[in-house]
Amino acid sequence: MASRFFGVLNLLSLLFVACVATGPSVSQGLQPGYSGAQFARFLFPPVLFHVNPSHKAFIDKAAVESDRVAETVEKAVKNAFVGQPAVLGLSPTAMKAHFAKAPLILSKPAAVLLETSERLGKSLGDTRELPSQECSSRKNYVDFFVECVSASGAWRDSLVQLSSQAFNADAALFVVVTDLNKSLRAGVYSISASVAVLLVDLNNGRLVWAHEVSDVLGAPASKTSFPDWSLLFSKMFGEAFWIDFPGRTLHK
Repeated sequence: MASRFFGVLNLLSLLFVACVATGPSVSQGLQPGYSGAQFARFLFPPVLFHVNPSHKAFIDKAAVESDRVAETVEKAVKNAFVGQPAVLGLSPTAMKAHFAKAPLILSKPAAVLLETSERLGKSLGDTRELPSQECSSRKNYVDFFVECVSASGAWRDSLVQLSSQAFNADAALFVVVTDLNKSLRAGVYSISASVAVLLVDLNNGRLVWAHEVSDVLGAPASKTSFPDWSLLFSKMFGEAFWIDFPGRTLHK
């Protein structure tokens, strides 16, 4: 009898874990409650490199430094807003200059993202730090942000400090590289990356719009060098990526 009981209990446990693991992801694109939203100005903080805490990922730090990937990503995003008069942003370069005397305020939101991710990794052995069911069932970086970060007091406080010192901006565009690799297989040189772009309401810390994308670019068989990162990121940030972005007009 006891063996049957524990057998049923184990089955129920497996079903519960399966339900958690297969829960719905947060919808990407424009979020509920923000249809028709217009922002006078958004901040574009420096590009972040944060390994996706929702699944196996890796960031080649040597490539990030030697290939100046942050500058390449920044340029690709800025190019996506050329000719968009209804969308006004403050670039990473301008933000670094503006916060030169208060760098901790500029870096605090990124620190909250990283600290939350690290805490989730440690919580497996500490019942005091157990995340919510929604946070535990995250499938991607957008899920991680919405379910694990956006409602926290630390996150909102970091944004209050940021917005109070930054030209009365009402939103921030966080560009997060969550996976980045170089590969040489069967004589083919290739590069790959995953990026999450989050437009966040500075008034409440909530997600306004988001898109997450992954892509790979291989060099021609005759080439014995890796492709240029600018080609990959320009491809990733094409017109289709920005569908429903507040105030932005799609070019056909």
